[in-house]
Amino acid sequence: MNAPFLPKYTISNSCDLVDKITNLVIPPNSILVAFDVVSLYTNVPIQPTLTRLSEILDQCKILPPVADEFVSLLKACLEPNICQFNNKIFRFSDGLPMGSPIASMMADIFMDSLENETSTSDHNLLPRVKYWFRYVDDILCLWDGSLTELQDFLSFINSFYSKIQFTLEIGGSTINFLDLSIAIIDGYYEFAIYRKPTFTDTILHGSSFHPPSHNHAAIHSMVHRLISIPLSRSAFATEVSIIKYIDNNNNNNNNNISMDIDALIRSKSIARALDTTTSLQRTSNPKHDKKFFRLPFLGDISFKISRILRTFDYCPAFYTVNTTKKQFSKLKDPVPSDSRSSVYKLQCLHCPALYIGETSREFKIRLSEHKPSLARNQTADENSSRFAIHLIATGHPFHEDSLTILHSEENYKKRITLEALEIGKAFRSNIPILNDKIPPSSPLADLMFHR
Repeated sequence: MNAPFLPKYTISNSCDLVDKITNLVIPPNSILVAFDVVSLYTNVPIQPTLTRLSEILDQCKILPPVADEFVSLLKACLEPNICQFNNKIFRFSDGLPMGSPIASMMADIFMDSLENETSTSDHNLLPRVKYWFRYVDDILCLWDGSLTELQDFLSFINSFYSKIQFTLEIGGSTINFLDLSIAIIDGYYEFAIYRKPTFTDTILHGSSFHPPSHNHAAIHSMVHRLISIPLSRSAFATEVSIIKYIDNNNNNNNNNISMDIDALIRSKSIARALDTTTSLQRTSNPKHDKKFFRLPFLGDISFKISRILRTFDYCPAFYTVNTTKKQFSKLKDPVPSDSRSSVYKLQCLHCPALYIGETSREFKIRLSEHKPSLARNQTADENSSRFAIHLIATGHPFHEDSLTILHSEENYKKRITLEALEIGKAFRSNIPILNDKIPPSSPLADLMFHR
């Protein structure tokens, strides 16, 4: 394999990009261009990506049997690329499953593989690429050649895979990339913050029922970017004005979560300066790992609980209970109630007796196990369900209205606890319960029945 000509780098964010290109030499007459892959995830070829992954595992000296099994498991996860919509199953011949946790990793491996193929191809235009910075499938390139050669280079990188096609944006001396406006002026870079024309000034509103840290997160992020990127005086002042406008427009300056933007900029700037000028610790105590404790945010009571937990060296991390996603987002067809693991009740409609159970299988499967004894009208035996034994002994008929799903729950421990709660509720109400025993693995059930 030939040595690569393409000086390629992967970046994690815009600040990382600025750190890498600020001091690079800019050849005269070179221009800034950007490449972008059209619909990357749905077009990634699986087999070449898995082949590249095998090479990476080999380079990391992973034992061949372990590497082979890992790749086989990934293949099993990726190849049946199916989804369900409107009660129909769709299968895709290639590409990555959208929403899969491993899709982003595999897409990055493929792009790395494609870059390796490009850089080791000995193409005569590769020396025209002075640098190549990639963020997922967005690529910033410094091109030192003619526009005709640039179009030829675009055709070249589009020739490797028929479904992987790059678009080209020619910026010249200025270009917008990620959230940056990058300009070349007198052989040096100048930066400004870029927002797309579709950008809105909407962030988490100050009146929303969230902990202050959530309300402040977007502003903290903007201020961090502000002081991390070397902006001109005018660009810095413009961005400060925009941040203040966004903060004010979203009512984040009310008494409960008020912020002093200028003070926040000063404190972050001082902290950054200290980090870059000294290796000494800012505090006298050595830094220790925080013990985080996840809690729902319930208003003032959450702050009181937080203060108590901090005395025991815990750091509360709040989450919101009622989110917009829960209210509006339906990314998948809902699973029918009788197809879930659940806690259920079978109620005799001719007397107060009832049976409460739980099942890890689909409820409709568990229900079918209660019916055979009734369907055959056989004498109850030890293999019959307790509900079937009752109906046969009393001669009471079975009705579809007898069944009710009380809780849908996949977690086993939660499910048996919910079952015990429902049994205990019926027990305390003196309702005849057909269950022959309380789930022994639930300590809550033991507490209810004083065992």
